[in-house]
Amino acid sequence: MKLLVFALCCAVLSQQVISQESLDINDISICLKNIVQSGSPEFGIPILDPLNSELSVDLATFGINLVSGTLDLKNLLLQGISGFNLEDVDISINGNELTLNFKLIEPRITIDADYNVNAHIYGFPAISNGKLNAIIVDLVALVNITADLQIGDIIVENFQISPKIGNVDVKISGILGTLVSTVVNTFFNNNSKELGVIIGNYLKQIINNGKGTEYDINNIINVIFTECINL
Repeated sequence: MKLLVFALCCAVLSQQVISQESLDINDISICLKNIVQSGSPEFGIPILDPLNSELSVDLATFGINLVSGTLDLKNLLLQGISGFNLEDVDISINGNELTLNFKLIEPRITIDADYNVNAHIYGFPAISNGKLNAIIVDLVALVNITADLQIGDIIVENFQISPKIGNVDVKISGILGTLVSTVVNTFFNNNSKELGVIIGNYLKQIINNGKGTEYDINNIINVIFTECINL
């Protein structure tokens, strides 16, 4: 049934440019917030706020001079995603190519996790574990997504996110908590553009690796066009 909905959706929308005037951004935002908070069992989408997950990060990808190693986050709890606002939404489908542009505004996101870091910071070994808390305030991100639509499948070709972050406050417990917190806060607050490239790359990997799981992009596209965008 999902594949049929997806196929019909692509056929109807082929060669369309969906104007800003035809979209009720407020209704779309409310619909998406409900899905984020409650999930969508019909489309296999779990509750996303709060979101429980795990993450392993290669610190070298952050581009901080003389910082390398890995940061593993367990029992990661991400909260506040559903507080977003959408602006400047633009959707177009030309043949098999989907283009989606929008501005995402997140007033406040909190992250809590158990962390384990095995790294080198400024030439010194840094091995520590403990609790991590991060608060991201006033995140405004320009998002651009292009994807190749296929029957029963979708391949994200490009996912770009350019955020401006009002403030990031990271607190880390453990032996090296103060040092790591200082490095992370300084980098995040001074390098939001570079951070956007890293986030975009991670999200693209998550989307393309999520096929067949509860985060399958087919399910997300289906629920957006079936429940949230009234064409």
